Amino acid sequence: MRDAEESLSRPIDPDVLELELGEWLKDRQERALIYCDLRNFRLYNQLYGKPVGDRMLSSLSQLLARSLQSDEYYYRIGGDEFLLVVLSPRAESLAQELCREWQTLSPGFYTERDQHRRFLLGTDRRGIGRRCPLVELNIGVVHASPYRGKGLSEVFSIAVETNLLARSQPGNTYVVHKETLSHSSWTASPPSVLVVEPDAALAYLLQTALEINGYQVWVTSSGQEAFKLALTHQPKVIILDLYTSDLPAGTYLCSELRRQPDLSQTLLIVAATNADREESLSAGADLFIPKPFELSDLLHWVDRLVEENAKVVALPGLLDSFSDFQTPLH
Repeated sequence: MRDAEESLSRPIDPDVLELELGEWLKDRQERALIYCDLRNFRLYNQLYGKPVGDRMLSSLSQLLARSLQSDEYYYRIGGDEFLLVVLSPRAESLAQELCREWQTLSPGFYTERDQHRRFLLGTDRRGIGRRCPLVELNIGVVHASPYRGKGLSEVFSIAVETNLLARSQPGNTYVVHKETLSHSSWTASPPSVLVVEPDAALAYLLQTALEINGYQVWVTSSGQEAFKLALTHQPKVIILDLYTSDLPAGTYLCSELRRQPDLSQTLLIVAATNADREESLSAGADLFIPKPFELSDLLHWVDRLVEENAKVVALPGLLDSFSDFQTPLH
């Protein structure tokens, strides 16, 4: 078992990792790979600072180290990414225990205010605000025995993809791969955007620019129609002006959209005056952009948010997933 501080300070050499993993997978004992990382850690690191972020990583590293038996191993393979090689029969119970331990441990890394509201707020020098979820532990579990005759890269790739599905579920989550299913049918839909903007000229400008950038776009000036379109099409992004004429002013529509379970993976961008920033982010907006804004800034953030979430896709029915230790999702 690797020393926790050594694993934190120096990620494993790829050649060493490949050699050692190859040997573990040939072991007569049944093994499983556990790929885990901290979702939202980069944003936390930016807002709280690197020293505090390093303490969080150190705590995770120590948690992993003390959770393993003498014939199990773990590696740090990236900034906040770790790979465990464990005995297959206990892999799932270990993943569950790690999620439970992190759920207990992680609140100590936040201020009381952030603990209470359960998210962070960040603002850049141009007044653009971002709602930052708390850091969550996501784990993908792959039993290695079905892949003994296949390449190490394929097993590792499946572990990464399994972890990505865990990242698409809320909370501290682990996912167990179903080896009988094929990955070849996994497809992604073209990104779509719903623009809710009462200013017809600005709405047309946004629609044209987004379509040029390759997005499918729906546009409306009505809050009621926006709600129906959102539930019908479940767009990847909603760009919302808070002040539509047919609904109460302020964050009413923002809050209602965020309450819908079918829109849990939709990115919500609110454009309004600076006075509405904190209320909008507290109501569930992922990003706040003050009006008037530069079109290039808005397009940049749409692309950035979509790119950040591009690999976090819902693949219902392909994997067993467990969010905060509840019933498997199907």
